[in-house]
Amino acid sequence: MKVVHIIENLLSGGRERRLMEFLKACQGREDIENHLIILSDEIFFTEIKNIPHTIISRKEFNEVKCLYEIYKFCIKYNPDIIHAWGELAACHASVVKFLLRKKLVNGMVSSAGDKITFKRQAYAKFSFVFSDIILSNSQAGLRSFNVPKVKSRQVYNGFNYDRLKNLKSKEEITQRFNIKTKMIVGMVANFTAHKDYDTYLESAKRIVGIRNDVSFLCVGEGWNMGIKQTRNMDDYKREYACANIIFTGMQKDIESISNILDIGVLISHGEAISNSILEYMALGKPVVATNKGGTPELIENNGNGFLVEYKNVDELVEKLQLLIDSPELRDRMGKRSKEIIEEKFSITSMVNGIIGIYTSLINGKRI
Repeated sequence: MKVVHIIENLLSGGRERRLMEFLKACQGREDIENHLIILSDEIFFTEIKNIPHTIISRKEFNEVKCLYEIYKFCIKYNPDIIHAWGELAACHASVVKFLLRKKLVNGMVSSAGDKITFKRQAYAKFSFVFSDIILSNSQAGLRSFNVPKVKSRQVYNGFNYDRLKNLKSKEEITQRFNIKTKMIVGMVANFTAHKDYDTYLESAKRIVGIRNDVSFLCVGEGWNMGIKQTRNMDDYKREYACANIIFTGMQKDIESISNILDIGVLISHGEAISNSILEYMALGKPVVATNKGGTPELIENNGNGFLVEYKNVDELVEKLQLLIDSPELRDRMGKRSKEIIEEKFSITSMVNGIIGIYTSLINGKRI
């Protein structure tokens, strides 16, 4: 089967990594041929050089011209399936699907929570009409977008253990960021609209105010639409940065940084399935995360970590302090994290799940 994938960019986000892991895992298979269309020249993943791809940059073309270029490419390539991996990509793909009568898998549902912007709702309302399948990596995402049951499908992210090969030493990473403390807590997340750095940093500020044996890392860059105001990373740094609250900015070796953590944290306004949490778990870390969206599909409360209520700084401080003070609890929860990854979140399961959806669509079978 021939599949065209369309995505807005290849920056370092979760859906982008999921797409790249899928395309890499498909290489060498005889049952599928993939080609990727990227609507930007913004590319974080160097592995793209080994993936058949075409750049149709929205910086170079207006939206109508982009749509026309996608349409021309699909006429020439003649795919069996078009798989859109983002909101705008899904809208472009919807028009091409209508004109060429191709099967469309809509993968724009990659987040979950209460705060779905009007623009995303509009993209969903338009593209869902034309989609044969609406695919999410969590049940919570499908519920958040009110996806019609007849079209909804869910396949969990898969974690690629190759990412954990050749990790840099913990000494090298701690020296890079001048970390002197015994304990390290970290949140690996860009400063985007879905992340709740306000709650994480308020909790960090309280803890470092009463003890000096723990450092808090903020690993990412960009803008955060917090409840206080629209702020970028520099605004947060001015308010919170100190010897034990460290802003790393964009980093390439995320796995090596996650590996030095004693506790992995993800506080957000709503996730589907977070790649950061998957990474913490694969590395054997206990996780503290917001009890929203698809996160409860990853975290067993009191099993491999703690689920904390939305915007509850007191509860987050309590759970972090409990883990900081209990190496036995951290060890038990970290072991359970690894077990869950092996049980539910393998690359093979993800790839077989997505290809199974493609195959059923082509064969005209109900999935």
